[in-house]
Amino acid sequence: MSNKRKRVGPISVYFTREQINAIMYLLDCFPAADPDNKLAADAEKLKRKIMLHGRTFDDRGDEKVSLYFYEEEASKLILLTSIYVSAFGNPTNDYYPQIGLTRKGLGISQEAEQIHSPS
Repeated sequence: MSNKRKRVGPISVYFTREQINAIMYLLDCFPAADPDNKLAADAEKLKRKIMLHGRTFDDRGDEKVSLYFYEEEASKLILLTSIYVSAFGNPTNDYYPQIGLTRKGLGISQEAEQIHSPS
């Protein structure tokens, strides 16, 4: 792995102008709702990362932003997005019963499952 790759994070994401504006709006909602919340701090940190490290470019007439995230940052962005959609979206399907039908875990976190799983 190159030194540059380690510095910028291994997860590459490209957003259109509309998508990055939606992400930034989503991240603005957390500190607006409760500025002292841990999620608000995570949202502010992600916003700073995007503003500081995002690179804008033109892709055949489409305005885009290139970003590289570390796994922890990508994980937080996914969590914040799911919380936002849960609060303000209108999911019509319940997918939970279908998850893991072919492979049931122990019903505990991955770290705990790895510790408790037979080798």
